[in-house]
Amino acid sequence: MITTFETLLDNARKSNVIITNGRQSLKWLSTEAKKLSKITYSSLVREEGAEFVNRNQITVGRMYLFQYDPKLKDKLPYYDSTPLIFPIGPAKGGFLGINLHYIPYALRAKLMDALYTIENEARYTRNKKLQINYGILKSTAGMEAFKPCLKHYLFKHVRSKLMKIEYENWGSAAFLPSVAEWNKASQAKVWADSRKKMRR
Repeated sequence: MITTFETLLDNARKSNVIITNGRQSLKWLSTEAKKLSKITYSSLVREEGAEFVNRNQITVGRMYLFQYDPKLKDKLPYYDSTPLIFPIGPAKGGFLGINLHYIPYALRAKLMDALYTIENEARYTRNKKLQINYGILKSTAGMEAFKPCLKHYLFKHVRSKLMKIEYENWGSAAFLPSVAEWNKASQAKVWADSRKKMRR
C-alpha cells in the first residue's frame, strides 16, 4: 500500500523536485498536497507504517498530528479537534504548540520557511527537529504568522496517541487540505480571524 506521503515524494521525484524543506519545494508541495482533497485525519492515521507516540513522549521541535477535545470548548468561538503541531515547550498541565491549521496555506509556507531558517540547516537536519521555543519565535523576523497558531494543549484532553510526522514529510502534512476538523466555525472564518490577529 502506497501511503499519502510516499505518493507525494514519488510525484516530486517524477517532477524532478528535490524536497529540501526550502522555499521552492514548499511551494511545489503546497500545490500538490492540496490536490489530495479526500485525505482526512482518519484515513491518514490508518495508513500503513504510521508511527505514534504517547503524550509523555512528545519532543519539542518535531511535528505531530492528534485528536484533541478542549477543556473550555463551550466558551471557545471555535477550535480544531485534529491539531497539526510543532511543540515548542511545556506549559501548565500540558504543552505549548504551533498549530499550522490556523493559518492559510500561503502564510503556512511563509511560517515554515522562517522556522527552517532559525537554526543552521545541518543542525536541524541531523537532529530531524527544529530548535525552537517561545522566546525564539517572538524575536525572529518573519514570525508574525505564529501568533494565531500558538495554543496551550492539556494532556488530559488529548484524545489519541500522537502521530509522528517524519521530517521529510513535514511540508506534505502542512498542506493537506482536509485534515483539520473545525468545530463551531468555518475554515474561512478561522483564517480571517488569524489574519486580523497578525496585524495587531
